[in-house]
Amino acid sequence: MKYNFKLVIFLFTIIAFIWALLVFPAKLPDPTVENFSELLMVIACVAVIIKIEHLRSTPKVYWILLGGASMTYLGVFIDFAEEFFDEEAMDFSDFEDFIQTIGFITLFIGIQCWLTLHIRMMKKLKLISESDHLTGALNRRAFYQKLARITKYNKKQKGTLLILDLDHFKQINDTYGHSFGDIVIKETAEQLKYKIRKQDLLARWGGEEFLIFLRDCDEDEAELIANSMQQHIAKYEFILTDDAINATVSIGVYHSNNIQLLDEGINHADEALYKAKAIGRNCVVIYNS
Repeated sequence: MKYNFKLVIFLFTIIAFIWALLVFPAKLPDPTVENFSELLMVIACVAVIIKIEHLRSTPKVYWILLGGASMTYLGVFIDFAEEFFDEEAMDFSDFEDFIQTIGFITLFIGIQCWLTLHIRMMKKLKLISESDHLTGALNRRAFYQKLARITKYNKKQKGTLLILDLDHFKQINDTYGHSFGDIVIKETAEQLKYKIRKQDLLARWGGEEFLIFLRDCDEDEAELIANSMQQHIAKYEFILTDDAINATVSIGVYHSNNIQLLDEGINHADEALYKAKAIGRNCVVIYNS
C-alpha cells in the first residue's frame, strides 16, 4: 500500500482526540466565535493539504506547502481540541503556539515558492502561445495583437511591412529532405532577428514566409534594412553534414504613415513580393501604388 503522509496526519489527530476524550475529563465547549474561528482554520488547513496534490510534479514546492499546512493544522487542531477539556487536565499552549508559528512561516515560504512557480509557468505558457514552435518568432495571432497594442496608443503609427519568402524552398525540401528544410527556416529566422531592431516585430507567416514590421521607419531606411537582409541571407551558409548550402530570399516592402489598416498593408507587401518573384527572385521590391 502506498504511504500517504496526509492520511497519517488526519488519522493521528482523530485517534489522539478520541483517546483524549476517553482518558481526560471532557466538557462541551462554549459556542463562542473563537471556537468557530478555530474550526474554520482547521477546515481551511485540511483543504490546503488536500488541494495541493496537483503540485506533486514540483516536489520542492509540494513538500514545503504540505509541511507548513500540516504543522499549522496540528497546532490549530490542538488549540481547538483543548476547548473540550479542562485547562488543568490538558494544556499544550506553549507547544501549539510553537508549532503554529513554525507552520505559518513554512506555509508562507511555500506560498511564495508557489507564486514564483506560477508566475514562471504563466510566462512560459504566454511565450509558447505567442511563438512559432520551430523558429521562436511570433505567430500570426501574436503579431496582430502586438501591432494592435502599438497602434492603439498612436493612431498615426508610421511603419513598414516586409514579407520575406525563401526562394525555391520546395526544391530544397525535395533535394535535401524536410528535416534540412526545417533547419533552413529556423536559421533564417535567427539571422533575421539579428538584422531587425529591438522595437521591430518578426513573425513566421506560414511555411517559408516571414512578416516583419519596422516601427517608426521611413521608406528609405526600410529599403536599406530590406536589402541588408536579402544580401545577408544570400551570403549565409546553411551547413548540411560536410557540405554548405546557400539560399536566397525575395522581399516585398510596403511603407505607410498610418499602419492601422494592417490587412490592406499586408496585401500590398504581398503584391510587391510577387513582383520580386516575377523579376527573378533574390531581390527587394518596394510597393508603389
